[in-house]
Amino acid sequence: MRGRWMRAVVAAVLAVLAASAGGAVMRPSAVVPGDQPGTWLGSWPASWSSRGVLASSTGLIERAVAAWRQAPDPTSRPVGDPRVLYADRSTPGTVNLVSVVLAAGRQVAWVSTPTTTGAPAVQDPLLLRAVTTVTDDAWGIGFVATAPLPGDAAIRGGGAVSIVLAAPDTRSWLVSSALDMGLVDTDAGEEVATRVVQSGVAAWNSTVHSRRGEATHVDPVAAGTRDPATLTVTVTATGTGPQVSDGSPGDWVITGTGWLGVVGEGHQVDTAMSTLPATLRAQLAITGEPLTIDGNGRLSGVPATANPGNRVVLAGPDGVRINLGHLAGDPAMGWVLARAVPAATTGPALLWTGHR
Repeated sequence: MRGRWMRAVVAAVLAVLAASAGGAVMRPSAVVPGDQPGTWLGSWPASWSSRGVLASSTGLIERAVAAWRQAPDPTSRPVGDPRVLYADRSTPGTVNLVSVVLAAGRQVAWVSTPTTTGAPAVQDPLLLRAVTTVTDDAWGIGFVATAPLPGDAAIRGGGAVSIVLAAPDTRSWLVSSALDMGLVDTDAGEEVATRVVQSGVAAWNSTVHSRRGEATHVDPVAAGTRDPATLTVTVTATGTGPQVSDGSPGDWVITGTGWLGVVGEGHQVDTAMSTLPATLRAQLAITGEPLTIDGNGRLSGVPATANPGNRVVLAGPDGVRINLGHLAGDPAMGWVLARAVPAATTGPALLWTGHR
């Protein structure tokens, strides 16, 4: 299971970070039959029909809808009548589950049974694992849920569960900057798949890569309902440095590639490596050797066994790993950090607000 993910982790369904639309009470009887294709997601090029051998299981789908309707956060509840996009058992692995993916307009929910080391049963309790809102231009939607839900079996060695759903005529896979091996687009991807991903992989350090013919596309990944809170923002350039469109002082700014900085007053982003949060520690990804970074990106504490290109990450509590960049230079002239995310970066990013 892991070999494929170490290159191109396909997994996870439902896209674009945690955002949600208003709440509405919904009846299980309002489910649109999964075998009736219908268009949604605005500019997506084809109608979606349901997938998975359990998509016609009326009782399962109705219970999944009820689980979504009962979301603790009213803003995560569906608006309009949901329909089933996918329902099936995961490929047998270290932990297994039954997944149901539902859509109501642009809202998408991932409902599943608790993870188990044995064979999951359709009649097992259903849990709302993740909810997101998709964008018009998404080619694939993915979730990585790191925090376990009640009844989940422990994943041996740690890790997270994920599921990925590709648009029609598209193949998608998950790429994470948390992995030591570079994830390159050598995998053909899949239409839909659930996977266990290794410890450190999370929604905030992952993206969904998709291929349709010769064209490729990248989309954000959504987090689980119990994962650290994140917010999608836009980074713009100003005369005083990068600025984000939302957030509060102290929020961490992260892209799918890695760390950018910390939000300050007026939504300005402090990108200095010398002012990293106290809860995070710079270290070599492979060995865990702690490193010190000065304001010019110079590194100290680099072991003699290190080589140019070795990855540097920020390590935090609960297995948090955020990509910083890689070693550049040499022992004689001194090591410096080649940033994974340049300080002048603009475009979409994530605010990690849940660490505070």
